[in-house]
Amino acid sequence: MRTAAIIGLLLVGMTHGALAGVWECKFTREASPSGLKSTTLELRFLIADDKAEKAYVIGNAGSNPVVAVGAEGGGIQFIERTGSGVLQITAIDRAGNGVHSRHTRGLDGNLIPSQSYGRCEWLP
Repeated sequence: MRTAAIIGLLLVGMTHGALAGVWECKFTREASPSGLKSTTLELRFLIADDKAEKAYVIGNAGSNPVVAVGAEGGGIQFIERTGSGVLQITAIDRAGNGVHSRHTRGLDGNLIPSQSYGRCEWLP
């Protein structure tokens, strides 16, 4: 329900054309320095226009603008800079395989890296 409300607010606020589509991603495995484990992470990437000039990520912590970058040979990458300055990158290949990389820093400044792996589906 919360995700639907966020999508609705984003759609109302868009001023540059119609919604081009949504990438829905479900990540089920995560790798970190402590090893590989099962996880459940769902992210949606809204592309606000057909030129991919405006895009947003919607996850369990709300929504943020992202930079969408097309990949040679197909696929797309989304780069997010969180409010704390942390970079998160999601790459999707043309077959719908996805990787979500977090480059988080702890309160002590040490790196807490992780990558999640899963599948993404394009919904026009």
